[in-house]
Amino acid sequence: MVFSTDDIKNVAESMKTDSVSEIHSLQNSSDKRLQQAGDFEAESKLMAAEIKYEGIKVLHKLVAFKKGTQKFFESLFMLEHDTQKRLSDKIKRVVEKDIKLGSLPTLTLATEGLVYSQEEVELAELFENLITNTIDSTKTTHPAYVSILNQLNSEEAVLLSTILKQKRIAICDVRQIFGDMFTYLTLYRHLLPLDGYFNQKERNISTYVDNWIRLGLVSVNYELEMNEKFYQCFYKDPVYLEIKQDMQGKNIDLGKGILDISDLGRAFAKSVNIID
Repeated sequence: MVFSTDDIKNVAESMKTDSVSEIHSLQNSSDKRLQQAGDFEAESKLMAAEIKYEGIKVLHKLVAFKKGTQKFFESLFMLEHDTQKRLSDKIKRVVEKDIKLGSLPTLTLATEGLVYSQEEVELAELFENLITNTIDSTKTTHPAYVSILNQLNSEEAVLLSTILKQKRIAICDVRQIFGDMFTYLTLYRHLLPLDGYFNQKERNISTYVDNWIRLGLVSVNYELEMNEKFYQCFYKDPVYLEIKQDMQGKNIDLGKGILDISDLGRAFAKSVNIID
């Protein structure tokens, strides 16, 4: 008779095998199900013993007897020691009474995402925060937030960590105006108020904004404007100045608009600790 993994887990959990002798007794039993339960418990305890960090042990304990955890454990043990330590330190800050697994799919997907983003520090930070909040009953997470993180790069993570803290920000297109103000050619889209921190055209920041719109994190409206003072920095931006220089004699101006943070954007920002 072949027993399912869930059957074996249920037996192992019900037996509460806390000692080596109890595990050996199970493994030496004439009952095949008990033998397999003993093997499972031995493997589980060996895995727990290999965990060096207390916070990671909390994760192990929370999911040890859940269904469909193989992928989670595979990802967990692919994390580098430095990553495990950072994650552990975050988990240890969760109040003990609030520790509760909210969503195994979110935890599994976020841990897998962290494996592939370990070299991108800023992005890894957001994955770590999402994992931590998945076991914090005072926080709300969703598998969709993992999908969002999987579609960002590290530079986007840095920018969003600033932008999502705002309710709305000024945004501009750089335009060549023909005759009246209603006829124009857009030369550069979605210029952000980054105060010349770097050349946005060279870094293709406008593509990032399109990506955030596609993901539902923000919306952009060029039919509305904020107070004029919020647009003054754009006239000093390297992209605007470069286009102005290259097209001397042409009527170059800014198309002013507003970038709003969506409800999804705010919920996502909370789930990864960009905002409280």
